[in-house]
Amino acid sequence: MIFNLGNVVGLIKSTLAPVKKYVLWARVVDAAYPDEIELKYWNPNTASWELVNDSWWLPPVIGMTNTPPASPAIGDAYIIGTAGIGAWTGKNNQFATWLGHNWSYIVPRNGQAAKNKTDFSSEYIFDGSGWFLNLIGGGGTYSGATPTNTVVGAIPVGYDPTGKTALELWEKAMVTYLLPAFSSFLITGQPTLAEIGESISGIKTFTWGSVNNGNIQPNTIKIIDVTPATNLLTAGANDGSEALNIGTVVFTAAPRIYRIEAVNTNNAVFQRDFTIATTYPYFFGKVASGGAAAGANRPVINQALIDSGTKVVGNSIGTVAINFASTSDDYIWFAIPSANASKNVWFVTALNNGSIGGAVSPAGNLFPDLALLLVTTVIWSGIEYKVYLSNYQTASASNMELRN
Repeated sequence: MIFNLGNVVGLIKSTLAPVKKYVLWARVVDAAYPDEIELKYWNPNTASWELVNDSWWLPPVIGMTNTPPASPAIGDAYIIGTAGIGAWTGKNNQFATWLGHNWSYIVPRNGQAAKNKTDFSSEYIFDGSGWFLNLIGGGGTYSGATPTNTVVGAIPVGYDPTGKTALELWEKAMVTYLLPAFSSFLITGQPTLAEIGESISGIKTFTWGSVNNGNIQPNTIKIIDVTPATNLLTAGANDGSEALNIGTVVFTAAPRIYRIEAVNTNNAVFQRDFTIATTYPYFFGKVASGGAAAGANRPVINQALIDSGTKVVGNSIGTVAINFASTSDDYIWFAIPSANASKNVWFVTALNNGSIGGAVSPAGNLFPDLALLLVTTVIWSGIEYKVYLSNYQTASASNMELRN
């Protein structure tokens, strides 16, 4: 409140209000402690004595409460709540300062404010009827009603905002929820394609990466061997790596699936799979004719031919590219599981290609009609294969594509 110091003619120290109005009144709060005073002036607009305080900012306060502290220090200031008790009875919403033996009170004006002494990132503002806490620059933390009972932006129903700053809550309300996800999930050293009948066992290291980790609940990592529905890890930390005993796994025709799961802060489960597909391999090779004429001394299609070749644990459903590394004295051959589509064309370049099929004859196509053979290996047996053996010797030193 602004007043005219030019009209002040003196200062009176007393316990009772002066009769003269153009003085400053050093009001003795308690006669037993004459040095504890409040400095007041006469406000003709309200016809009352008021504390000298023309600033919109009141001194910093320790907090807002209804109960006077048991052992305040001199100068400690508080905002009295809406239900003051004890020495503060009847002083609701007033600003109280401890003088040493008594409290001094200020009736706040609309718009006056006081910093929160225990957290200078927040302040109390009086709006004419009550005080409210204003968070400055995202400081201060929420301590109101919880949990939430409605969806606001990315804040779900049931969310506990306690302890969150204004900026954190504002971002959560205004920015779409940043869903966490697994960016990778691997078994160290394990290919994603395995031969049927192959086995793995023992300790394997699982590694993973994730994004938006702040939205992943702690200790919710789970790793599952999906095929037998076996939990390998539960309640794990999101530390990106875990060595786990997988037992003994023999690959079958069905894919083997390992899964990592976690729970986000919206209590939703998210996951990523590491799938090991399985296949029967394909085979290829070359056999020297010993300088025979074209088409002469052609090899026999049998198990021994397969055993002499190269095994590739790869997919032969579509185009297969093979470098036979053969010379003009070599017959070349390849074999694929009979469940796969037959190969109908071989291709090296636009000027070096041809059809597959026809009679066995040195005058025929490079590869004649296929032959069927039951193949056995050390980990599986009796699987039917389509075997393609060239009609004549041929040099092939670069990739040859074998197309459906």
